[in-house]
Amino acid sequence: MLSISQAAIDPLENWYELIQFFSHSWRARLTGDALKAKIIREGALMLGCLYRNLYGSELNVPNEASRTVFVHLPELLKRRDPRRHLELVANRFDLNPQVRLCLFVEGKSEIDVVQTTFIKYFGFHP
Repeated sequence: MLSISQAAIDPLENWYELIQFFSHSWRARLTGDALKAKIIREGALMLGCLYRNLYGSELNVPNEASRTVFVHLPELLKRRDPRRHLELVANRFDLNPQVRLCLFVEGKSEIDVVQTTFIKYFGFHP
């Protein structure tokens, strides 16, 4: 019930994959409904630990308690490696600064055209 009530009021429900990698000082800045939902979620996680100690089985993650997973996500095995998991989450939120494309040009004039185009249309240096 805690998980369902938390999901109902949580404005950050779809962001928990990313928020789990924030430092404690950044998570401490939450206010209002986000803070209330965070506290309720932490309570649900604590009850999950108690349940695991009492009965030897795991409960669903709080944000997945009221959902049915239809497709097994291939990155579930990657969650064991925090760096690989962070990379996949950063890709999902389009935050990964790694190079996605390598563009080869022949000369100085093409470099200038590509740089000008990126700056003019996308607002950043390629």
